[in-house]
Amino acid sequence: MLSRIAIGMLVFAATVNAQPSVVIELVPDNHGPYAGGESITVDVWAHSQVAFDVYVWFVQLDFSDSSDTLDLDPTFTFELSSSIVPDHFQQDFNLPIPWTSNWLEYACDPCRLQLPAGGSLHIGTIGLRLPTHARTYRLDVTNADDADPGRGVQLLDDGSFFWRAFTDDISGGTLDFAVTPPIPTLSQSGLAIMAMLTIVLGSIIVGRRARAPGHRSRPLGPV
Repeated sequence: MLSRIAIGMLVFAATVNAQPSVVIELVPDNHGPYAGGESITVDVWAHSQVAFDVYVWFVQLDFSDSSDTLDLDPTFTFELSSSIVPDHFQQDFNLPIPWTSNWLEYACDPCRLQLPAGGSLHIGTIGLRLPTHARTYRLDVTNADDADPGRGVQLLDDGSFFWRAFTDDISGGTLDFAVTPPIPTLSQSGLAIMAMLTIVLGSIIVGRRARAPGHRSRPLGPV
């Protein structure tokens, strides 16, 4: 009980100081530049900003604020290997709000997802494909501006803390992809322009020669 109270006091102090308890980082397997159409896998990491170990029973992500035209996989893959009983977790993989939880009634910290003090937890991965139009597309796993307590990114255990992005307990969780289709190289564009100019100039020269006096047909027979 005393340990729970101590953790609660630390969480309260972090909230008062307006410092996030967790930073969410999105790490793509391709860091660009992007021409459009690439298939990318993004790893989602939680980095602890507190000085005590956290044993997570529930994780929720929220992709609702991601760019509408970003082609996301329909499901999210959670990484549960930090728990000694990953098969005990319930899961809903489906976007926009995937979640996983272990609500079994037993005191078993190793059964939870492990977020060590000052360390990191690999939450999972999501696949996506970039559009081909030139613009910046945002992947957002937090939906931080949603006040609904049932939405947005969430991390919690069995009562000691309930961390959300909306209450500034969690920060980060966004990644921008700037798509810039390649500009034709000078050689490609130059060859195309030269070919068109050659055709146009050739047509002009042939036309002028056909109209020149020296090329007119002379009449047959005596003058």
